[in-house]
Amino acid sequence: MKNGNTRSWALVLILVFTLGMGWCGNAPVTTIATMSVCPGGKAILPVTVTGFTGISAISLRIEYNASVMTFDSLSRVNTAFSGIMWYDQPVSGNTHKILISWTNLTAQTLADDVPLFDLSFSYISGTTAISFNNTSNGGSECEYADLMGDPLIDDPTSTFYHNGQVIQSKTLNLRVFLEGYYDAATGSMNKAQDVIPYDLTQFDKWPLNHVDTISVFLISDLGPLWPPDPLPYEYKGYGKFINTDGAISLNDIPGSFSGSYYIIVKHRQSVETWSASPVSFAGNTINYDFTTAASKAFGNNQKALNGGSVYGLYSGDIPNAFVPQDGYVDAFDNNDIFNFDINSAFGYLPEDLTGFSPAGGTGPDGFVDIFDMAIVYNNMQNSVGMYTPPHPTKK
Repeated sequence: MKNGNTRSWALVLILVFTLGMGWCGNAPVTTIATMSVCPGGKAILPVTVTGFTGISAISLRIEYNASVMTFDSLSRVNTAFSGIMWYDQPVSGNTHKILISWTNLTAQTLADDVPLFDLSFSYISGTTAISFNNTSNGGSECEYADLMGDPLIDDPTSTFYHNGQVIQSKTLNLRVFLEGYYDAATGSMNKAQDVIPYDLTQFDKWPLNHVDTISVFLISDLGPLWPPDPLPYEYKGYGKFINTDGAISLNDIPGSFSGSYYIIVKHRQSVETWSASPVSFAGNTINYDFTTAASKAFGNNQKALNGGSVYGLYSGDIPNAFVPQDGYVDAFDNNDIFNFDINSAFGYLPEDLTGFSPAGGTGPDGFVDIFDMAIVYNNMQNSVGMYTPPHPTKK
């Protein structure tokens, strides 16, 4: 009987131990984002989780290069983690570690791909990995635990912890002239105008020396197998200011861009224009000047300005009530501007192709008038339209 009881207790202990071992599951998969940042900017990296089930304690050790950026704080902390703590500490050389900890008597479960928090840094320059370290100090500084306090399985590291990276973004400097805004008297562009309705006072639509906004896109050379619209742009820069000297500076080009890309310029009143060929983005700063020759555009598709000393995008392709902006200056554009002209329309309108010229030129603008009619009519008569790799012949 004594021996039987001993055997029974042994079976109970084995069962309890087995069930306890079975309760320890896998740790969540934790991922730090990768991003490009301008020198002097802020790097805000979301940290997301997948498979976050029944967690009551978090310890994370995240390392980075403090000569590349400095740690500010955790931000946008998930509301489930009240009382989360963190501090930044040097390890050796330029390596710093961020230690993050949280515990609660109530286990938490999150949907997949939900952010735990953001890591906020002040970026200096250069490149740094943002890496989990779950090997130092026996891995105790980087682990998850269940409600029983048991660490969850997080080996191999690469399966459960996905590191991030911060790299310096690249700068693309462009120079582009817009036909309707170009003023030969000054060699620069006029500024887009708006009009106060009650007294018809004209004023600059945009501050400083900004003419208007344009959009810039980048796309790799896909050879003859161009996909249908929309094209798979690899960079989309909407609402970028173009200055009176034609300068456009984009400092948010991903640092990972290292191949060659067509540069595509779009404007609310102009014909879509592509660079003559793909441009190398191997360096940190890329310069491209459309204004020096018609051949800087694909198919030489630019307007000669100021006697052919400079070149610019054709004006007159506008969106209207009948068709969207379609890449061509045609009867729809001509008729639209004509109707706005005879009705004395004014304001920041696509139909007003010219801007304010303080040095003479067309004079104060903001009105749809004969000067706008002359541009659209001449370009319509000359069958002006986009000439691009996906559309190598004009319609």
